[in-house]
Amino acid sequence: MQLDLKLGLDSINFSRIEKRDIFLIENNTNCSARRVVPGVTNSKSSSSKISVQIHRISKGDIETLLKKDFNPDECEPGRLHSSKIDLSLLLLEEACPQSETAIVVAGATYGTDARFIAELRRRNLDFVLELRPSLAIPVCSPERGVRHTSHVQASNVLKLSKAIERLPSKNWITCCITEPTSKEPIRYSLADLGLGLFPDGCQNTLFVAQRGSIRSVNRGTICALSSLHNLDLESLTIAVGWNRWIRPVARLIERTERNSNKRLHTNNIKGASRLATRPNLAVLSQSAHQTPLGSTTQRPNLRGVLLDRWPTLNIAELFSGAGGMGLGFLMANSGENPYRLVFSGEVNPIYVQTLSQNHKAISKVLSKDPSQDLPEKTVPVDLRDSAVYSELKRAIARKGDVQILIGGPPCQGFSSSNRNSGGGDNPNNRLFNVFLDYVEKLRPAVFLLENVQGVAWARNQRKNGGDLLTYLSRRMEKAGYLISQKLLDAAWYGVPQYRYRFFAVGIRQDLGYTAEDFGAWGPYPQPTHGPDKEHNYVTVRDAIGDLPEIGNGYIDAHTPYKQQRKYKRIKNSFLQVMRSGAEARTISDHVTSRHAEYVIERYAAIPEGGNWESIKELMTNYSNVSRTHSNIYRRLTWDEPSITIGHYRKSMLIHPSQNRGLSWREAARLQSFPDWARFAGNADEERWTQGLVHKQQQLANAVCPLLTKAVAEFILQL
Repeated sequence: MQLDLKLGLDSINFSRIEKRDIFLIENNTNCSARRVVPGVTNSKSSSSKISVQIHRISKGDIETLLKKDFNPDECEPGRLHSSKIDLSLLLLEEACPQSETAIVVAGATYGTDARFIAELRRRNLDFVLELRPSLAIPVCSPERGVRHTSHVQASNVLKLSKAIERLPSKNWITCCITEPTSKEPIRYSLADLGLGLFPDGCQNTLFVAQRGSIRSVNRGTICALSSLHNLDLESLTIAVGWNRWIRPVARLIERTERNSNKRLHTNNIKGASRLATRPNLAVLSQSAHQTPLGSTTQRPNLRGVLLDRWPTLNIAELFSGAGGMGLGFLMANSGENPYRLVFSGEVNPIYVQTLSQNHKAISKVLSKDPSQDLPEKTVPVDLRDSAVYSELKRAIARKGDVQILIGGPPCQGFSSSNRNSGGGDNPNNRLFNVFLDYVEKLRPAVFLLENVQGVAWARNQRKNGGDLLTYLSRRMEKAGYLISQKLLDAAWYGVPQYRYRFFAVGIRQDLGYTAEDFGAWGPYPQPTHGPDKEHNYVTVRDAIGDLPEIGNGYIDAHTPYKQQRKYKRIKNSFLQVMRSGAEARTISDHVTSRHAEYVIERYAAIPEGGNWESIKELMTNYSNVSRTHSNIYRRLTWDEPSITIGHYRKSMLIHPSQNRGLSWREAARLQSFPDWARFAGNADEERWTQGLVHKQQQLANAVCPLLTKAVAEFILQL
């Protein structure tokens, strides 16, 4: 298979590696197609086969020579790694000639395997293999010469990461390398770590390379081992760099083709005209003072049919995550809330622990009877399992029937931030259909489906193809529902954040409603916040201005709330909702991840409302800074709603005035989770600081409770 990847290859000085052919070994062990679907245990939809490929990079051309799959389930116990090595050597034997022009390049899986290295030497093949920085290896400095392994003392055995940190500044050199996906040369720091000594006594060059001038080990650090002693460090870096460049290069080609198809596709989507989409910041800043798209003054013809038939409305929540949708329904209509949550379906044990502990809090804060208004038990369940449907039916039967079905199937495959696995093969996308299966089986009076706005241009994963919105409409209409699809901005309903989300509301036809009853806006609540609305947007200052000042890496789970009296005097309805039910003199979970000092220095150079473009010259460790997401290194603005809150730590979102990342509580407030809400990090956690990454991810995926609260209050009037 020949790949036309003539990107930045001509800019690389291949003469420095003597115009030798690079034979790159790549396997898909850790690619997205093989990962278990987040929130779904034992995912049957993830690819089980491991694929090994041999690419040849020669004078700017990339060619895939051989590719072969094997099934890890067929390997003998403990033989998976050996089987992968065996297959790689077999393909290499066929693809790579034993010549002086060949250089074998591979990742850390191969660089740490003594048998693989021995086989390369037996074949007289030169190599440059990546190593893990955590690897402990006998090393000696270039100045002290080569030692045989038997003479190496224990003190000479170091983790590579430690050896790198101990390097004096004079040992580092800099050069500029044009990577194949970059337009401009990128500055690299390189250092010779000396000679690695292995049990067979072979001498191998150890070196380290990383973008920019950062001296601490991070994900961008390349540690490598090479049999080549006559090539300079820049040439060795270019050779081993292909281990990391090959996938971005291939994805760039795939993405270009996919975007081309997407443009053709969206031009033909009938539903696209109904769902206006826009970037979450660039266009928002231009239209912040405009009336929300599609807003109308037409009053819907609501007849209160639901509550006439069912004074208590049972809710089944699917793909619950952290429970934001269910919480919004339970917060609706204040003390006269007729909603009862009878089932929460979630498979991730950590998310289930979050649900369980927050259900206990809900019973106290919202005065819900735990024996009547909340699930009897919440345990991890795989919603694709027929036994789970049977259990759900039994739970519903004990409390009557289900009138409302809500849920947000995992949406990473549709997300605009997902650049690498947004196609139909992403297992997350197929769970969309699981929700529709439950609608058809349970026949609720109303269903509410939430997802990211990327579904507006998503293709259907079933054989009949077509766009997802048309498929959704046709399938649900056939099932007997009046279906309406819409993009809603959370900021319109009192959430201090611009956050567009897709919603589909289905109303069973026997309730007697038609599209004319709702007009152009559809069966959704009218915006209550924004220009010319009843309330102004809730700003970042409204949401987090009362929280105590803290520093980088602050980990005290309970912080004194000294500004409580001051903010009681301020008429801030948002804070009243957030603080209701929380400990009076304490803020919980106001904790921050610890960032490196160079990151804090970058934060200090970014003005309010600025992003990475303010520090472009400092972003030397990014492969192609021009392709960086606009919300990376974004400092929030006090007097506007926040940008969309994704994984705020990975995005490096910055406090409006303090030089640190957002705290978990600040991000939770911006998502409109009350202060009493606590998220779990580990299934057996004892301290808040355990599993902070899991808590951050749950929050990134969560539905804003105040947004679904507005929708829930509208549904009560149907």
